[in-house]
Amino acid sequence: MAYNQALAFKTEILEPVSKLQIERFPLRHWINHALSFYTSNQYENFVQVLEAAISRCMKSSASYREDLARAYNVLVAGTTRQAYKELGNRRALLMAKLTNLFRVMEGTQRVQERTLMVTKGYAFMLTAMRAAEADALFVNVLWQSSSNVLALIGRGCLAYARQDYLAALGFFKSVLLHQPRGPGDVRVGIAHCFLKMGDVDSARRCFELALAKNGRSQNALLGMALLKLNQCQKDTHIEGIHLLSAAFELNPRHAAVLGLLAKHYYHVGDHEKVWSLAGNAYMLTDIPQLQSENCLLIARSFHATRQFDKAKYFYAQSVKLAPEGYVLSQLGLAQMHLRRGGRKEAKGCLETLLKVLPKEHTALVLLSKIYLAERAAGQVDQAIEMLVRVVGSRLGRCNCDCWLTLAFGYEQKGQWLRAIDAYQKAMGICKKSGREVPVEWVNNLAATQQLAKMPQQALITIDEALARSEESTGEHNQTNLLTLRFNRCRILEDLHRCDLAEIAYKVILDEYPSYYDCFLRLGVMALRQNKFSIATEYFKDVLKVDNNNLPARSYLGNCYLKLGLASQAMYNFKVMEDSYGLVAMGNICLHDLKKCLDNGDRYYAKKHQEKAVQLFKKAIERNPRNMWAANGIGVALSCREFSTEAEACFQQIVEAGKECPSATLNFAHTALTKGQYKQASQTYKQCLEECLSPNCVEIIVPLAKSLYMDGKTREAKIWLLKARHLSPEDPVVMFNLGLAIKKDSERIFQAPRPEIAELVRAELELKVSYSYFDHLSTSLLQTEVSLRAAAKQAKKCESLLANLPDELRRVRQLDDLEETRIRLQTQRYQERQEQLEQQRLREDEEKRKLREEQLAKRLEVLERTKKMFTKAALENSETEKKSSKKRKGRGKKSHRNDLDDEDLDKDRQVPEKKSRKRHKSKGTKSSRKRKEVHSSDSEAANQIKKYKSTEFIETSSEDSDIDFKGNKLPKMKLPKIFPDSNDESDMETEQAVQKNPEDPSHIVNEIDPNPSYDDGPQMDAYSGIVNEMVNPVYDDGTEMELDEELNLVNEKKQHFQPGASVEFLVANEAPVLMDRHTEISESRQLEINFMQDRENGELNSAEAESLDMLNDYFDALEKKMEAQPE
Repeated sequence: MAYNQALAFKTEILEPVSKLQIERFPLRHWINHALSFYTSNQYENFVQVLEAAISRCMKSSASYREDLARAYNVLVAGTTRQAYKELGNRRALLMAKLTNLFRVMEGTQRVQERTLMVTKGYAFMLTAMRAAEADALFVNVLWQSSSNVLALIGRGCLAYARQDYLAALGFFKSVLLHQPRGPGDVRVGIAHCFLKMGDVDSARRCFELALAKNGRSQNALLGMALLKLNQCQKDTHIEGIHLLSAAFELNPRHAAVLGLLAKHYYHVGDHEKVWSLAGNAYMLTDIPQLQSENCLLIARSFHATRQFDKAKYFYAQSVKLAPEGYVLSQLGLAQMHLRRGGRKEAKGCLETLLKVLPKEHTALVLLSKIYLAERAAGQVDQAIEMLVRVVGSRLGRCNCDCWLTLAFGYEQKGQWLRAIDAYQKAMGICKKSGREVPVEWVNNLAATQQLAKMPQQALITIDEALARSEESTGEHNQTNLLTLRFNRCRILEDLHRCDLAEIAYKVILDEYPSYYDCFLRLGVMALRQNKFSIATEYFKDVLKVDNNNLPARSYLGNCYLKLGLASQAMYNFKVMEDSYGLVAMGNICLHDLKKCLDNGDRYYAKKHQEKAVQLFKKAIERNPRNMWAANGIGVALSCREFSTEAEACFQQIVEAGKECPSATLNFAHTALTKGQYKQASQTYKQCLEECLSPNCVEIIVPLAKSLYMDGKTREAKIWLLKARHLSPEDPVVMFNLGLAIKKDSERIFQAPRPEIAELVRAELELKVSYSYFDHLSTSLLQTEVSLRAAAKQAKKCESLLANLPDELRRVRQLDDLEETRIRLQTQRYQERQEQLEQQRLREDEEKRKLREEQLAKRLEVLERTKKMFTKAALENSETEKKSSKKRKGRGKKSHRNDLDDEDLDKDRQVPEKKSRKRHKSKGTKSSRKRKEVHSSDSEAANQIKKYKSTEFIETSSEDSDIDFKGNKLPKMKLPKIFPDSNDESDMETEQAVQKNPEDPSHIVNEIDPNPSYDDGPQMDAYSGIVNEMVNPVYDDGTEMELDEELNLVNEKKQHFQPGASVEFLVANEAPVLMDRHTEISESRQLEINFMQDRENGELNSAEAESLDMLNDYFDALEKKMEAQPE
């Protein structure tokens, strides 16, 4: 039947090909027939027709080359699409076929054809290694046509694959820009880009638009279903499942849809559908992550149905197929390994998982349990750290198992209080959830409280557990009740109620005679009470029930040792045949070795030493980490004077850990013997702090000895005082304490200048030490201390006490002398301070008087300055009124001359005057006039030289740049003077001035020989020039005041002496101006001093008022000067 169907199918394929071969149609007809097969999903017919048409078509048609190119393009496109549908080897075969077709097409048509490049790009997209080539092809297509939709979609898919979601979004949006009615799956791509960028609302909107465009879009249905399921709500979850069902109906071979439906049925509990859907999804995809997820889902389903072998297989398959970063299947595989006891394999899986997901609390709890079970170095701390992180998270905070595991970890570290807190939190969580707290948890809490040295609380807890256990009727109720009763007896032992504990143990033995743990505890209590015979009987009762009970054997051997029965002890330890028994027998040999050394029998001592070393070596061979055996070897070596080898052995044990306190103590003893006192004292202190009880007298005594030998007698005395309080009748402690006191007193006496208090204290302590030695020298009951040595030390103490009064007298005399010296020094210092204070008061008084005198002078100067400025202001106002009246009577000419003179005052420092216009005349007359001008010039020059003083220097001179104090002022250039007429003489004069501007003769020649002194503006102009000449610029602010004074003086001279020359006026007023300059400078300095005193608050009211009036006057004067026209 199947063969006939295959034959019919083959005939259906070959029939059109043979018909076409007979009819010999052109290639275009073949292409149309192939496309008809393609539209009816007959891919094999489509390929066979195209291949036959390409090889055997009619080649005589005119459009053969175009049809051939089209046939190849159609064949490549169909093969590419079919390759996207296939998986595995079939896809690889199609890719090889496409490669051959591309090679053939390169020789038959243009390589740069857009359709071919797009198809080739999509074909290359199937191989991740050729994604860059595909992208280059799409870019080339877009260079030719920027609106090519297929190329834009291809670039968008490539960008999404390399996780460039923003670029992919841009390409997909470009598709919609060019074709708004384009395919709906483009919006699905946009939605996935939004999802990757975290914009869920935009993604949901795009999925909705895609479904509105095409309601049968499976990808859009799948995307909407994912959004609904991720909301984790009941209603949206149901809607998501409906969308997945609709997508499944459209295409039941979609791997992602099948996987999501399988997850749904896993949570529902329909495992058969899980196996079917997840298995089909695994077969229908070649994506590693999807395959791994489906294998994990199948494994979890088998795990839930307790088919552990199949679950382990699929877990392993999921781990094998998982891509990098996908580690969820590691947890299930670790659980399977733990179920089979593969702790090492499980630890590896969990560690791999936690590298990627460090906060996965289930993996953290499992790995911490593995670490706690292994108890390797450092793993317990790691386990506790992980559990603390778990219980600190939201999920682990309410998990009882996490808290119980954490309590177990704290117990291993000996952190009992934290373990108690963890137990209590676990019990609190259990009560909040409405469940009853198991009795086992309460028993563990009581045991932890007992280990934490809290027996009273432990008794209360165990009584509560007993009450609950007696009321309950469970499967293990009797066993739990017996354990609780036994633990209660142990707590009574810790409370030192041995009588009640003994009664309770015997009651338990009456009910359960074979419960030998009670016999063992009764024997231990008898052993503590030094009832060795009774303890021996109890241990024998244990051995009657269990002859191989090692604790009973070891206790029995120790009892025989206490009783002096070494042979019976050796027999019991030998029967044990373990490391403990070998070490115990070695200790017995060491005990015999010590006896032989005390008796001086070195031969048998050597025999016992060799036997002990041999036993310890056997113990180490059985357990290389047996530190007690190594310690025994060190003790045996030290007994035979092999101190260096023994020290090395003890040092190795100490460096290995703190599990053997005896090795640490022996290391300290060895250091003390070799004279390494500092190291010995440090090791003894370490033993007291970490290993043994801080009140152990056996350690305190050698510690004090090491300190004494190291010179630290006071510290040794303190330790021995503590030992004296702990063991007041010990003669060794008493003797050592006396020695420490005597040595400390000698140190005080040897000091160059001891304190009296120390001497008094040493006297009291020496008396105590003397009493100790005196008691020991006369006591015949003790044998540890020599009577002769005690008597000798007593005599030394007596001699020290006899010399003590002389020492006290000497120290008191030294103290008196020192006190007298200090008193004298203090007295001298006080006198010196008094002298300095008196000197300071005198200086203050002198300064005050000087300040008052200066203040009086200031007031006087202020009053004088005020009057002077008031008078000057009045004169200035009158002068201004007179000058204004004269100016009113002048015409335009005088006004022009005023302006010219003012300009000259500003621009020049050398007095110049423009030449006036003169009418041309005859030569004789002009020459005569020139002579008169020259003669008048010479007279003027002589007159200037006659009245020149050191304070007033001509501007034409080279030294004219020197001020009153001799400082050099900057030079100023003379302005050019242009003539008002065309007179040749004036032009010549101007040229001479330009050639030699420093020659004063040219400037003098310009002065009118017959000036009219009745003309006011001309005199004002010369006056201004002289003022500019004789007034240098000062930095102390007095130049403006000096200018005003000079102007006032010159105006007065001009009005009252109109016939005088400018130089004469200046020469006559020079002393007056210098006095005024000095007075104004002093006034300005006084003003500055007043301002400083005012800021410092040292002026009285009168001075402040005067200063304010002076400031107001200066402000008014400056405003008036600014208001005057230039």
